[in-house]
Amino acid sequence: MLWGVSLFAAAFTMVAALASHAKPEAYFRTELSTTPSSCGLADLTRGSWQVSTAADGPALVQKAFCQVDKRQDCATGLVDSESDKLVWRPDREACRLRTFDTPKILGCLKHKHIVFFGDSLARNTQQSLQCMAMEAAETPQPFTDGYKLEYNTVLPSRNASIRLLTSRLLASADIAAIPHDTTHLVVSTGSWWGPVAMGFSKDAILGPEAPTPVWWAWDWVFPGGNAEARQWVDRRVQGIVQELLRVIPQHTTIIWRTPDTTHVSAGRGEVTGCAPMSADEIASESPAYHPVVRWLHYSVLRHTAGTRIHVMDVLEMTAARPDAHPSGHIGWIELADKRIPVGDCMHWCLTGVGRSGVPDTWNQVLLNYLC
Repeated sequence: MLWGVSLFAAAFTMVAALASHAKPEAYFRTELSTTPSSCGLADLTRGSWQVSTAADGPALVQKAFCQVDKRQDCATGLVDSESDKLVWRPDREACRLRTFDTPKILGCLKHKHIVFFGDSLARNTQQSLQCMAMEAAETPQPFTDGYKLEYNTVLPSRNASIRLLTSRLLASADIAAIPHDTTHLVVSTGSWWGPVAMGFSKDAILGPEAPTPVWWAWDWVFPGGNAEARQWVDRRVQGIVQELLRVIPQHTTIIWRTPDTTHVSAGRGEVTGCAPMSADEIASESPAYHPVVRWLHYSVLRHTAGTRIHVMDVLEMTAARPDAHPSGHIGWIELADKRIPVGDCMHWCLTGVGRSGVPDTWNQVLLNYLC
């Protein structure tokens, strides 16, 4: 309990730090709407986490209907906790997030075919919206090592679907495989771009047959890393943006959700809480202690500016939520042949609650923007 209270307090401390700390001149931010009556994605993602009030409406609890990945199922530890009382409140009062219950969500999704395209956080977010849209109990799904095997949801009565296409580094072949009937493409990629810092093996990311690229051994450590590595990230993002604009048809709305903030400096691989960040770390060019995340963030904003790609910038939003990762909420999970600890400070809790979880909030922002 003391751990939960301390992180709850830390969240507000970090929110205050975000508001008061000056950003370096090179820091990119998405543009706010110039029309008083309209709210763009930048308006909806510029704000702070606050304790919910009656005006925010009830949380959307769909846990009885939805099966979520066991490794991110925080229902026991998070629901009704202090963290569960937090809601995202945009700075502009006119852009306060509207509450979407299931009927409103289904109405919003009518004639929309949404594809979440990217890494495991794309899966996190797709599964959240899948839960939020469920009207009845989900057909029991098989699990492998704690993960569901089927994520796609089709809503034939509304000519709608919520689909997942996994691509850790947004490869060209995967972009080409995006269904042509997609009306809204939500792109995300993040921690896989920092392989050495994250401790991932070359075989896991590029495959055992792929040669080891020169940049694999580059130094990703704060504060500067290697200039050539930074240029490689920037060129790769530029190429992905150009390819998306070339391959994805004009009728498809493209939304790129920027890298979020991980809190992996403590708790990774342990049954503990995740590491809050100081004001300096939040305001620096390297939140989450991984400069590659900041480089990726910078490059996404730079190369999508002035294009038809819309940006949902969630880096600052997530910096203040070390309490919303599975680590510290789940503890251990029982698999078919083993019992494993959950020390995950990179993914986000899924509860079936459509308001307080971080992916749930991203989807509330998405729904407010689309409808």
